[in-house]
Amino acid sequence: MDNNQDNNNVEKVQNEPSNALDENVNFLYMLTSNRLQNQLQQIDSLDSKTISLLGFSCTLMAILAAAITIIEITGSEILMAYAALGISFSAFIFIAIVSLKSYFVKDWHVGPNIQEAWEHSKKYAQHAMLEWAADSFTEGYNTNSVPVKNKIFAIKKVSIALIIQIIFLILAVILVYLY
Repeated sequence: MDNNQDNNNVEKVQNEPSNALDENVNFLYMLTSNRLQNQLQQIDSLDSKTISLLGFSCTLMAILAAAITIIEITGSEILMAYAALGISFSAFIFIAIVSLKSYFVKDWHVGPNIQEAWEHSKKYAQHAMLEWAADSFTEGYNTNSVPVKNKIFAIKKVSIALIIQIIFLILAVILVYLY
């Protein structure tokens, strides 16, 4: 009995009037277009976060360097100060490399090729054009998914390195107050 109901539903979809088909195609076009637009906005947001974290890391390096120059370094503290500076600087270099590598990924798929759309517009009806554009949006969204995940992973790695940098900044500030 379920099998007959499925067949009847398929029959109903196939026998729908042209207006219903056009509405379905318009819905599909709008859905895929909005999803791709949201993804591209997410990419911009991730790029902003990446550059903000890099800027914060630069600020921490400047504060750490200033804190170490304030310390009146004697023989035993010089090793601790330079170790803190070296580890923090290594974290900063890691942050800079990962952030810039993530930021400069710019080969995004943003939808249908304009020239191809122009050629199709001469041959196809509107609903066929909308189907083609929706397919193109979906393909772009799927293609962009891997680089977006890579950007998110890069932000996580940068955040961990930033935590390490903050810990060594705190240690350096403690050294300033102790000596």
